[in-house]
Amino acid sequence: MEGKGRKKKQKGKRSKCQIAVCHKRIRRQKNTHPSNADRILNLCADLHDQDASTLQIKVIRYLSRETFSESGFLLLLSSDDREWFCEVVGERILKPEVRYAVDSSPFYSMISKKRPMYTMDVPVEFREQMEVICNRKIQSMLCAPVLTLDTSEVVAIACLINKRSGEFNEKDVEQIDDLTILLRRIMQEAKNLTKAERCSVFLLEKETDELVAKVFDSGENDRQESRNEIRIPASQGIAGHVATTGREILNIDDAYSHDLFYRGVDESTGFRTRNILCFPIKDENSMIEITILNNGELYIINKTDISDVVVGVAQLCNKINAAGFTANDIEIAQAFSVYCCISIMHVCTEDYQQLTRNQNPSVKEIHPELDSLSFLPRILSENEMAMAFIAMLEDMNFISKFRISKPKLARFVLMVRKGYRDPPYHNWVHAFSVAHFCYVMYKNFGLSNYMDDLDCLALTVAGLCHDIDHRGTTNAYQKHFKTVLATLYSSEGSVMERHHFNQTLCILNSADCNIFENLSSENYERIVELMRDIILATDLGLHLNLVKDQEKMADSGFVKTNKKHQYLLRSLLITCSDLSDQAKCFSNSKTVANLIYNEFFSQGDMEKAQGITPSVQMDRQRANISEDQVNFLDRIALPVFRILGKLFPAAKPLEETVERNRKIWSIVDEGWREMKATANSSIDMFNMDFERVEKQICS
Repeated sequence: MEGKGRKKKQKGKRSKCQIAVCHKRIRRQKNTHPSNADRILNLCADLHDQDASTLQIKVIRYLSRETFSESGFLLLLSSDDREWFCEVVGERILKPEVRYAVDSSPFYSMISKKRPMYTMDVPVEFREQMEVICNRKIQSMLCAPVLTLDTSEVVAIACLINKRSGEFNEKDVEQIDDLTILLRRIMQEAKNLTKAERCSVFLLEKETDELVAKVFDSGENDRQESRNEIRIPASQGIAGHVATTGREILNIDDAYSHDLFYRGVDESTGFRTRNILCFPIKDENSMIEITILNNGELYIINKTDISDVVVGVAQLCNKINAAGFTANDIEIAQAFSVYCCISIMHVCTEDYQQLTRNQNPSVKEIHPELDSLSFLPRILSENEMAMAFIAMLEDMNFISKFRISKPKLARFVLMVRKGYRDPPYHNWVHAFSVAHFCYVMYKNFGLSNYMDDLDCLALTVAGLCHDIDHRGTTNAYQKHFKTVLATLYSSEGSVMERHHFNQTLCILNSADCNIFENLSSENYERIVELMRDIILATDLGLHLNLVKDQEKMADSGFVKTNKKHQYLLRSLLITCSDLSDQAKCFSNSKTVANLIYNEFFSQGDMEKAQGITPSVQMDRQRANISEDQVNFLDRIALPVFRILGKLFPAAKPLEETVERNRKIWSIVDEGWREMKATANSSIDMFNMDFERVEKQICS
């Protein structure tokens, strides 16, 4: 009897584990509306501490509602991997459970292919069997594999029956939301469950040994939240202590009297912390190590050290209408941390798997106009940008020519993306836009006739990396406030650019991200030097020193064997790429100007807080954005695109677009002068009727 009891208990535990995986995997099978998405974490809380059958009912109920299905069921894989067993259909518990041999079931291929099956993929005889069990006629069906987070092995199949709005299709298999949105939902649900004023989730960034709040709860609107990234040393404060120990939940009734409390966050946000409940978010699968081979396959290796790995810290502040957090809140936090980790780790796993799947989308599959000079890269999602970068290198034949490992390229791209912070403009989206312009110049200007392919590879990769870890502040700001970066780099000049290059080297020096590992030692040394020069050339101060020589080169004729010409050309190309938003349609130019000035004004606000009067351009009350835009295009953008047009006839339309945008900004400036006196801030200029101005230019 004792043996039977243990076996039954183990089976129940396995079922619960499989179902816990199910609810996150199925998150990707639904066609959810943004207004319904917060229910995901409500489900997480609801699943805690339930028996296996009840868990299945809750998961199926959730899936049926979110996918507009009549019913559903889960097929769980037995511990010996020989049978599928079904315990629940809809809200009905089956007694006895139904079992199918794996090797003779229609889902046998799903174990290896890991792809969803639709109505016509499921044999008629199996559908007829399920109609008897489900007690209904099956009109449509979606069967999706449920994968473990650690090994990506199939442990269950989720089956949905009879979509009310028609047949299931690939649109029902959508990708998981990005990490920022996910974190915001986690924070909101944590506040709801514990009745806290605020919740912030800090992710542990091991490369910098910092805790990073990509979304810091400022109590304001979502748009403001997404910009407020906060970083603290991983060993500092209460959150740092919890991250370092990894085992302790701290419940502090009086934050300011606690020795570990770090007041810097309160001082930077203006928030007053009364009490804190802080707990680690741990990867409970850390007892196994994932090894990813060159072909992208994943293998498990048992670790001798089974200590938990902290991936982040959640911090709840100020219990509403109470002196502090309760024992019940601590229990909720313990359960909640598991689902935080499942969600966070799944995002990272999904991103990697998406980039290393066998059939990466081609440039044309991502967007038919991706290789056009007029294409707007900002219309792509951040995940599409990561895929597009790999597709662009593939299209240029660089992956094959330089024997770049695709798994390492995927990790490299994800690490570069992770290295970008969230200022309004100098972020991952800008980085991809620059790399994309390097690519379209290669495709449209015949750059291979002017530069070696190694130079073109360096240009494109440097474009992606050129602003890594940008803080949203200028070199002048770094020097004036004698920041750590200024101390490190100011003697050499180009403070931020040198930091961006060093951050790039840090990623390349990681064995898992070294995309240049198969280059000869000579070419490796050369590409690193090329990337250094290219990234430093994005300093506009340096560009102004080169522009006259670039004009002379264009007038006299480019000589490929001339090393100075090669350097001037690379510098020109990266500057044009950095400014490429100005050579797109005016709506894009306007959008980017809004982002840039929001970033400028944020720096100006920080300078005011330090008792410093910011420059007019950085002051939201004094800046004249439209006039600044006209001056910037006259002084910087138009000259470089004129030079580009002299060197490459195909670039002439870019110069014409910049000139057209300049005319529009000039007309906008005239209108702004009339309404400026009644405006609250310079940023109000973006409320003007730009469409009318564009029509005026066209007429």
